Amino acid sequence: MEDELDVLDPNGRGRAAELLLPLALVQGVGLADRGLWLRMANALRRPRSKEILPRALETVLRQTEAVLVTAEHRPGRPVAHRLDHAGYGTALLARARLSPAAAHRRLFDELYGAAYRDWDRADAYTLAHLGAHAAQARTDTGGPEEDTDPLEELFADPGFLVRTEPDVMLPLAAPLAPTCDGAALYRRVGARFKRRTEPAQRRALLRAEAFVSHPEIFRGLADLPEFAGQPWDEVWTDLPPEPLELSLPAPLGGARALSWTGADGGTIAVAGRGEIAVRRADTGGYVRTVRTGEVGHGRRAVLTEVRESATRAGRFLLAHDGRSLHLWSGDERLPRRTYHWGGRIGSLTLARCGDAVQAVVADGHCVWGWRWPSGGGPAAEARSDVLPIRASRVALLGLRDRSFLLTAAGTVTLHELHGKPAGEQSLVWRGWDLRAPGQTAFDAAALPDGDEHGRLAVADGDTAEVWRLSAPGYTTEPTVGSRLTVRTTAREIALGHHGERPLLALHEGSTVRVLEITDPSCERSFELSSQRNGLAFDPLRTGRLAIGDGDEVRLLDVPAAAGHARAARRRDHDQRPVVGLTAARRGAPALLSRVWGNTVRVTRQDARDGATGAALALDHDDRVTAVSALWCEDHWTLAAAAGRRVHLWRLAADLTGHERDGHLTLGGNRGEQVPGLGLVAAAGGPELFVPVGRRVERFARAGGTWGRTGGVEAADVKVRGVGARTAGEHTWVLADCGDTLGLWRSTPDGFAAAGRRAAAVERPAGAVLGTGHLDGTYVPLVAWARGDYVHLARCADGHWTTDSSPSPHGTPTALAFAGPPRQPLLLAFGGEGTVAVRDLADGTWRDELAVPYRGMEVAAADAVHDTGLGITLALQGRGRCDQIRLPERLVRGAPRSTRAR
Repeated sequence: MEDELDVLDPNGRGRAAELLLPLALVQGVGLADRGLWLRMANALRRPRSKEILPRALETVLRQTEAVLVTAEHRPGRPVAHRLDHAGYGTALLARARLSPAAAHRRLFDELYGAAYRDWDRADAYTLAHLGAHAAQARTDTGGPEEDTDPLEELFADPGFLVRTEPDVMLPLAAPLAPTCDGAALYRRVGARFKRRTEPAQRRALLRAEAFVSHPEIFRGLADLPEFAGQPWDEVWTDLPPEPLELSLPAPLGGARALSWTGADGGTIAVAGRGEIAVRRADTGGYVRTVRTGEVGHGRRAVLTEVRESATRAGRFLLAHDGRSLHLWSGDERLPRRTYHWGGRIGSLTLARCGDAVQAVVADGHCVWGWRWPSGGGPAAEARSDVLPIRASRVALLGLRDRSFLLTAAGTVTLHELHGKPAGEQSLVWRGWDLRAPGQTAFDAAALPDGDEHGRLAVADGDTAEVWRLSAPGYTTEPTVGSRLTVRTTAREIALGHHGERPLLALHEGSTVRVLEITDPSCERSFELSSQRNGLAFDPLRTGRLAIGDGDEVRLLDVPAAAGHARAARRRDHDQRPVVGLTAARRGAPALLSRVWGNTVRVTRQDARDGATGAALALDHDDRVTAVSALWCEDHWTLAAAAGRRVHLWRLAADLTGHERDGHLTLGGNRGEQVPGLGLVAAAGGPELFVPVGRRVERFARAGGTWGRTGGVEAADVKVRGVGARTAGEHTWVLADCGDTLGLWRSTPDGFAAAGRRAAAVERPAGAVLGTGHLDGTYVPLVAWARGDYVHLARCADGHWTTDSSPSPHGTPTALAFAGPPRQPLLLAFGGEGTVAVRDLADGTWRDELAVPYRGMEVAAADAVHDTGLGITLALQGRGRCDQIRLPERLVRGAPRSTRAR
């Protein structure tokens, strides 16, 4: 390269070396933007030297292309240039007398300074790769001491974070997260940024997450115009802040399997596609990488299980890919041995057993074992055994004086191993069945609990069972007791300790649940963004849990989660989330009702401050499927449907007291659920409308008790939902009858038909009833969804005027009416966003009120309007409930011509 430069630019007047220097530092595929290239070259030129002009760049490119520089032609995109050899970059930096860190710092200052506070003007290269320059500039020791950390500067700039590439910034966030709030916040949202690329969507995600976990950052966002201009206020959530996590980058192919050993202060082996990366558990520092051989066409197979054990003589590392078992020893980068299988390996276990290291593999037909003397290490000759045990899952338990093997398939069996099998003596001494033949086990685990005790566990996709083993002495028959059974869909489990408390981790798809074995009511749950495998507790009894989550390994601090009061939030797969929000008098907090299993949780929600005052938990004997509430002058009335009963409650205005107000027995099949309730304030007092089979029944409170006051035959088969609204002097009742919608006006004399329309209402959004003061009178409004389309009907004098339009966010999961009576709004929740708002006066969707996706899929929702405060929205997901507000100034901000007269 030096020779070529001497020929092309003998005296340096052409500044060829200075113009090529940016290519020594460029990230990605190369430089395609000539203007950016020139800016970078000028940022790197010697102090007090003349500015480099564009014509010099064109001249150097003509001279060096195909000599020192490679041009990559990309269809439909500018030509990208890069150095022909990586070694050229080192020579160019040496020629310029610049260290790589100092050069990256100059580029960072140039690119960051040009785009600071106005990232919309930044070029694509800066947005994508500025983080990489900042990371490499951090090692610059020649800069002023007062210089800020460039990477921390970027993590403190939300405008940059919502526009940059997560693939670049996420790996850089992990080591900074413990000391940098911005990096910790990005750790929480970066993975979701990969799927949400628009800055507006990312702003919503980042702001909502900051509201939960980083209040100082959240308050700072209010000073940034692009965040302050968002149309909604984050008000409240019932989700507690998550403790900060350390994360480790996964190897090629993602985190597929994990092993955590206590040696050298704790290391974690992470298996991916044909390679295993070993890192320190406390800092995430890199230790080494080992690889398997190629299986064909230059590819390596995905490793599905890994186990590591350390002895005085060296480390054992075993892993399998389903077809081959690989053994590494010490610091070897390639396997010392590889065993190829004719069938398929199902499970692998490795443990210290007495003065030996024992490995066992199960393939569904038999069990294979290898034993190495611990003093000889992996280089020593191993004893091998083949056992006629038809098991698919195995787990070894090594105690001080005795060793056991747990095998599981349809039957779960515990085997005791010979301490020092000699000659032809079998590896297994004796065995006991722990469970009769049943469902096939998907995973097995074992963990010592002292010198003479241990825990054994299996999971079969429906339940997880845990036993406690006691094995005192050398020959006494062990006892197995303290059986714990947990209902779970987990197919992967792990056992661990927090101090003396034993823990069980259950990998339930997109959630990991951790519970204390001796007190199963103590649960924690953690959401995952991926469903890859890998689960391992810290063997040093800290309670930390490593979990493979896509392109990273998360180290979950289970004890810290307990300190943050992070109770497990779980619903049965067939349980539909139910939420209700009920207005009180003007300016007073609304009543929020949330259903969790058999319990209705009730709180008062201030429009600006969220939950206030006391909270109640109303327990029922059956699962609650519907709830409705009503403000009644000086108290709240709440109805909850549980099984074939509707329970009525009378709640104090401030929720400091409550009492039962009777119940209604509906009859019918016990398993039949009540799909909805309508509780309204009618002229004569509160009225409750309940779907019962094909009918809608009306109940009212009179003389201190609730009783039936009428009903109507609504459906040919079954009423699937009901709604009721009172406005002015009228009470309307809506029934979803499967293939039709029926509307009635409730009167003291019965039900007066107000219209019927054919409609295929889709779940879960269903059909909702509202009212609006249009054309000088109150009229009922009905909305329902079918696919992406939201249908709206105005009902007057028995006639339905219907129109439909596609929801901007796709298929909604919930619908609600809100807004002033003369300017009713229809809210469509869920889909690809949080909520879209349609103005019923002119039928347009109000873009200025739309709320994009905030990090939670909305499963159910409700809304109330309070004049002067705006619209309060309750958003219920599978595991959390949020409250946001659309301010009144925006709600009433529609052009005058679009408002209803």
